[in-house]
Amino acid sequence: MKYIFSLGSNIGDRYKFIRSGVEFLSGFGTIISESLIYETSPVGMGDHASPFLNSILVLESGIKPDDMLRSIKQFEQNTGRDPANSHLQPREIDIDILFAGDLIINTSIITIPHTEIENRKFVLEPMNEIIPDFTHPVSGISIRELLNNLVSDEKVSLYKLQDKKTI
Repeated sequence: MKYIFSLGSNIGDRYKFIRSGVEFLSGFGTIISESLIYETSPVGMGDHASPFLNSILVLESGIKPDDMLRSIKQFEQNTGRDPANSHLQPREIDIDILFAGDLIINTSIITIPHTEIENRKFVLEPMNEIIPDFTHPVSGISIRELLNNLVSDEKVSLYKLQDKKTI
């Protein structure tokens, strides 16, 4: 199954946390594509919060979505994220399952596709870079069209690495 993940970080060495998230996810399958890293506004967090680094990863994996989510939540917690108090709070790592193939899942534990994709420039911009023609399985609208239709004041720009080394 082809998964599409969003990775974000706005605490500490944000770049290192994004790269460790990519490395973690690569253990579940084969990386198909990875966006560049973008620096983005901390949506919903107010002016006090630091900007995020965000990226998108496409991964082919045989893991079931609920098992994938469980593993991600454990990784986030092991990386320092507080599972009880991290919504709209600064965090070391945030990994969201945006899509899992063309599955539509809505349970108390997991919702796929992610419910806010069409409202988030920090998700749509990097997705448009690598998979602009991917069609949202619920709306039937391509990522390119979703981004073109989005009205947002979010700041999203390519992150410029300054002598950073990948891990």
